Amino acid sequence: MDQELWRKAGELVRDALKRAPETRQAFLDDACGGNASLRSAVELILAEERARQTATMTMASSGFQPGRQLGPYRVVGPLGAGGMGHVWLARDERSGLDVALKIVAREGKSGHRAEREARAAASLRHPRCQRIVSLARDQSHVYITYEYIPGRTLREAMRAGELDDAAAIEVAAQISEALAHAHGKGIVHRDVKPSNVLLAQHLDTEPGAVDVRLLDFGLAQMAEFDTLTALGDIPGTLAYISPERLQGLTATSAADVWGVGVLLWEALAGEHPFWGGDLTETSRRIQHGAEPLAALRPDLPQNVLETVGNALLVNPQRRPSAERLAHELRSLPRRRRREFSSLPRYVLIAADGALLSSRLVAVGIRVGGWRSRCEGG
Repeated sequence: MDQELWRKAGELVRDALKRAPETRQAFLDDACGGNASLRSAVELILAEERARQTATMTMASSGFQPGRQLGPYRVVGPLGAGGMGHVWLARDERSGLDVALKIVAREGKSGHRAEREARAAASLRHPRCQRIVSLARDQSHVYITYEYIPGRTLREAMRAGELDDAAAIEVAAQISEALAHAHGKGIVHRDVKPSNVLLAQHLDTEPGAVDVRLLDFGLAQMAEFDTLTALGDIPGTLAYISPERLQGLTATSAADVWGVGVLLWEALAGEHPFWGGDLTETSRRIQHGAEPLAALRPDLPQNVLETVGNALLVNPQRRPSAERLAHELRSLPRRRRREFSSLPRYVLIAADGALLSSRLVAVGIRVGGWRSRCEGG
């Protein structure tokens, strides 16, 4: 979907939210008509708006407020909330450095999952994985402290049309490298998606530099621990879940590769390969597999199309490993990459969508990629 389509979808969502709940569906049906791409964008924005409202309400009722002291950390303000906990910007009073403080209530499975996340993150020693600072707990909460990296999500950049093809491929390659490291440690991420990718501004990097870090191991499955997921419970975000997981099979490293394939297909095509606005329809599309990317991007080189297609094979045993996918992505030609010399310097960082705030720094990447340069450029 192009930027104009997202703009129109956003306007329709704003208009719909001003109406009575019982009239919104009819309004959107009429406004979107038979435009499936527009309706898909509208439904994605609505889903994210509902999640944002829920996060705002839960953080407001959490009892944590700016200025509260938690050990050596002073809470500065909210960054966001996910399905498992709240994330706050905090100041380490000892060093003066800002950190991202994830606070998870110790109730049900959440506390156990938080501690498992911390164990998973602490076991990873890779430049593409976010660094964990500390883990603490009291009678009511688990506290995980991460390095703080300001920025914006890959989802936001894609929606604004700010990601070119070459940058999208590089992001996918580096995410695959992080996953390969995690898989080597017996860790399956299980929640690879664009909202877990952060674009962070770093003025000391070369123009066009890309540096990806993967985080949010709250749903991670570790080989040495029993799963905390009940039978029939599928964690993660539906639109990026692999077909075998929808069938109730255990997540393997191939499920993470599928997630990379989905976000890369989406970044290159400009629309999601499976989202249908309805959970049942989305599930059906996932189990049937993605439409060939060539149908929307016939201009892409054949090896690019094949690499994306291989990551999205319905049979998980036929997908490449994360290590192999990273190698294939790095082998792709980059001749048509847009020159970034006139753009702000930036770093791409895979991150938890919960670590974001609308106040964070926006980073400039412009649409270009394979379509923006002439042959031989």
